[in-house]
Amino acid sequence: MLHEFSHDNPLRVLLIDDDDVDRYSVKRALTKAGFPLACTEACDAKTASALSAQSEFDLIFLDLCLPDQDGLGLLKQLRSDGITTPIIVLTGQGSEQIVVDLMQAGAADYLNKAEITAERLRRRVNSALRVHEAEATARQAQAALEASNALLTYQNHELEANRRRIEAQNRELIRAVRLKSEFIATISHELWTPMNSILGFTQVLSRQSHGQLSAYQTAMIQRIESNAQHLMALIGDLLDFSSADARQVALQPGLFNLSDLVANVVDEMGPSAQAKALDLQVDDQLQNATQMGDGARMRQIVMNLVSNAIKFTPAGHVTIRLSEITDEAARPMVRLQVSDSGIGIAPAAQELIFDAFRQLNQGIARDHSGTGLGLAIVKSLLDLMGGSITVESQLGEGACFTVELPRQ
Repeated sequence: MLHEFSHDNPLRVLLIDDDDVDRYSVKRALTKAGFPLACTEACDAKTASALSAQSEFDLIFLDLCLPDQDGLGLLKQLRSDGITTPIIVLTGQGSEQIVVDLMQAGAADYLNKAEITAERLRRRVNSALRVHEAEATARQAQAALEASNALLTYQNHELEANRRRIEAQNRELIRAVRLKSEFIATISHELWTPMNSILGFTQVLSRQSHGQLSAYQTAMIQRIESNAQHLMALIGDLLDFSSADARQVALQPGLFNLSDLVANVVDEMGPSAQAKALDLQVDDQLQNATQMGDGARMRQIVMNLVSNAIKFTPAGHVTIRLSEITDEAARPMVRLQVSDSGIGIAPAAQELIFDAFRQLNQGIARDHSGTGLGLAIVKSLLDLMGGSITVESQLGEGACFTVELPRQ
């Protein structure tokens, strides 16, 4: 948009010419053309150079012939000094080559003094100002583009550095997880053999084939056997977790009856529930109980969930519910829910319970020993099976674990 000039904002002109009459003619033509004018005059190149460095102008008129330097030389000097103000060169005579040289040196226009009129000057001035404004806009856009490119280059370097750093950290994490799993597996295997031996020896002693045992000795052997079985269960959890964590579990797919599997778990866990006077219920709504998958691993999942529910329920009930649903993609799914009336889980703890080696630190939960691996194993197995597990709970109001598995 062309700049609007007014009495308060006049056209600032530097007029460089050693001829008083020529300077007057230019000023008169500019005024007649309707430009409010603020004109600074210079009669030689030295004065003009100093003025252009000290003040800012909208337009420069430059005579081609000056007493101390030719106009072409001054034009080149001004451009070399970084002066971008549009310059219209005035001359009384000249050739086509001079015009070419002037335009190449940075002149905005060329005008013969004999052809100066108000209308011609108005058109030339407006054209020079319009081109200058466009060039200034282009320079600003170019500067902004270069700044953006520089910023983008810097950000790309930063992103690349961050990517390499994250990749290095991921490699270290993968290595740490692998070493952890290998360590757990090694320790578990090392413990498994001696614990088996201890159980074997207690069974030999229990037969009393080498003499009768006193009641005290029998009680001690039973205590040793109970603790050894407990340790064997913990070692089994460690082995299962290390395998699942390292994705080394090989699923054995086959057809199994989910209703029968749950009924079998209920039969096995019934004595534990009865010992606490808990009502262990099954709500089976399956139309088709046949499921394709790893039945042994599914039993392990159900056993873990039911065992936990009984463990953390002082009184009341534990309910296992089986149903059929469809997911958001309209795929048929099997849903298994294990709910209880136990101690519940605090909201903050619900985000952590599927992490390995996490144990609740609330109420009676502190009275139950364990590795904190049960739910981590369940989640790892369900991940391998393409299933999911979620929990809903309020502290003191029980919990409900929901497992969803695709129909195979």
